Formats: sequence, C-alpha cells, structure tokens
Amino acid sequence: MADDTCRAYDVDGEPVRVHGGQPLDDAGQAALGEVVRAAKEKLATEDPHLAVRQELVMAGLAAIRCIPDGEIHTKHCTIHNGAQVKARLRAAITAARTALEAP
Repeated sequence: MADDTCRAYDVDGEPVRVHGGQPLDDAGQAALGEVVRAAKEKLATEDPHLAVRQELVMAGLAAIRCIPDGEIHTKHCTIHNGAQVKARLRAAITAARTALEAP
C-alpha cells in the first residue's frame, strides 16, 4: 500500500489539496477541476454568503490565536485587555454571520 501523501493541484488559480497514494494524471486533474467548479457553483447558488462567512471565521481564528490574553499596549499609550478584544471579535463575527444567514 502506498503512503498517503497530500498534493496540491491548481484549479482555476487556487490550490486544491488532495490526499492519496499516487499523483493525479491529466484526466484526474481535469475531473478534479470539474468537481470543484460544480461544488462551488452549487454552494454559490444555495448559500451566496458562504465565502464571506468562511473568510470571517478564518480571519477571526487567526487574530484570536495571535492576540495575547493580558494587557496590550499600543504606541499611542492605549491599554487593551487581549481577552476582552478577543471576546469582542468573537461577538462581531457571530453578529455578522447571523446577519448573513438571515433571509
């Protein structure tokens, strides 16, 4: 049995990661592109705000991982509590996601 390897293939300028023992041949890459495009089209039709919500979540997670919990001093002598900043960010993301899910 071959090792499971993660490979990235270009689909319309974006990397798509695929796990498998063997690399995809040209026909496999073409089929992967068709599947990815069809899935994106279906999601865009059913949920036009999905990409925005995903981007909000990913940006929020990155920021939350980078912000320390204690006091944060800015160059303008402002003091923030990192835990409070993260809580506010989570609340803003939740509110935005809720608004985007409304009919």
